[in-house]
Amino acid sequence: EGIGGVIFGMTDDVVPTVFRFEWPEEVKRQLQTENNPNGTITNSDLEMAGLVFLWLMIEHVAPKLYHKHIVLLSDNSPSVAWIDKMASKRSVPAGELLRVLARRLCATKACPITPLHIPGRHNRISDIPSRSFGYKREWHFVNDSDFLTFFNSQFPLPHKQLWQMCRPSTKISSRICHSLLMPGSGTHDWRRLPTLATNIGGTGSSSRGLWNWILTSTQERSHTTSESEHSRSLGQPSDKAFTETVNRLLAEQLARQSPPLDRRSPWLGEVTSIR
Repeated sequence: EGIGGVIFGMTDDVVPTVFRFEWPEEVKRQLQTENNPNGTITNSDLEMAGLVFLWLMIEHVAPKLYHKHIVLLSDNSPSVAWIDKMASKRSVPAGELLRVLARRLCATKACPITPLHIPGRHNRISDIPSRSFGYKREWHFVNDSDFLTFFNSQFPLPHKQLWQMCRPSTKISSRICHSLLMPGSGTHDWRRLPTLATNIGGTGSSSRGLWNWILTSTQERSHTTSESEHSRSLGQPSDKAFTETVNRLLAEQLARQSPPLDRRSPWLGEVTSIR
């Protein structure tokens, strides 16, 4: 159907933002399925494209990324592995999208991305925007303003803040779809970008330190202790293990940001996002 995600700040003030995008028919027709085994695009390719979308929306929301640490969380293991290695051996579209991401990292002079796999039970906050094009009747919204109202009701932020929504521009979404459909054609200069997105629902209020709120408020509401035990029996990380892993990564990054003695550190802040 589509992709979507959220952006929020950990140590920097960032306007909490949600985005979504519905794949056009030409992309859907190329998706590999049992009924379309000759398709040129896999589901993981789409997930990788979603993470590129997410990065570009981060650039729109927080354009000053010089030496910033960015954590990207996704429930798709292949795309997390591709970004971790910045390489894809088998998928040509994913390789093209990684080159796009590398060019943007170079252009913004951001720190290397920290990708992390997030268990699906913690990813409801991104499932809703990515599946808001007909997956469930109660999640289906044609109008972005109606979707944003629903999203605010499902994930009310602390202190009565409101989510901001950004709609990817036609030019930037066309570029990403072109990279999926015609990898290697090299027709776009990713060092210079068109307008990235349009804001919907006002600018919202900047905030930071929302990680614990995200973790506790976005689990599947039907999640129970027995389900948690079942997840561990399948080799999936427990909630505690997942939280400890993320907190360890954040602590390591914050340590790298700490200034040595009287010298000011260039590592100024961090943005976290989920796809």
